[in-house]
Amino acid sequence: MKNYPKMGVKVVAPPHAGAIWRERLGSAFRTAIACTIIGCTALYGPDNVRNQIQYPSVAYVTAILIVSDATLGTTLRGSWNAFCATVLVVPSTLLCFWVVGPSKFTEAGATVAVALSAFVVAIPECLPILTKRIAFAQLVIIYVGAVVRGGDAGPVSHPVHIAACTALGASGSVLALILPYPRLAVTEVKKQFQTYTENASDRSNLYLKAFLSQDKSTADDLIAQAEPLAKSGTKLIRHINRIQA
Repeated sequence: MKNYPKMGVKVVAPPHAGAIWRERLGSAFRTAIACTIIGCTALYGPDNVRNQIQYPSVAYVTAILIVSDATLGTTLRGSWNAFCATVLVVPSTLLCFWVVGPSKFTEAGATVAVALSAFVVAIPECLPILTKRIAFAQLVIIYVGAVVRGGDAGPVSHPVHIAACTALGASGSVLALILPYPRLAVTEVKKQFQTYTENASDRSNLYLKAFLSQDKSTADDLIAQAEPLAKSGTKLIRHINRIQA
């Protein structure tokens, strides 16, 4: 029986997983910029602005929900979702405070109000999930704040402060996606698609070498090396689809 020489197997590390990691690191950096903008505005902004930012946590939550894995286009869409959530929540809470009054809110009453309002927000299928998430956060802060502050929470100024904080979070998100340079979806898709093309080329080369190999153990090693690249390629495709959505 003729013995064939074994092919040299070069260990191939899956470098393409690093592209996704760098992408997530960039998203974290953008989120940090948005939170920095919010913090500086709340601490060092003009007095008339700082007086409206009574609940910075709402601004931080809004920014984190919008900026995470976002491009400039999706951030603008997220800001619109924040506006829709505010339009949905603030008028209903103004009506509730006009009927009951913040000073009369108890813990049980706030729990019932949050539950009923959240139920109403969750029902419509046409509302994007981001709009619902921001609306849920607004409802909790508004009604819990009414219980904590009591009479100090004005029936009009209290919901308006929540709306102002939401606007600050959305504005900080847009600025974070512009600075230091805009993060555009078309640029990100091209970059990720190039990485995926390299990934697919590496996998094809490994599978071809495995097919042409005369030694079963060498072929198994080559196929095993292609598996991490296949998983990385799947993640890249999902990431590209998420950017294009």
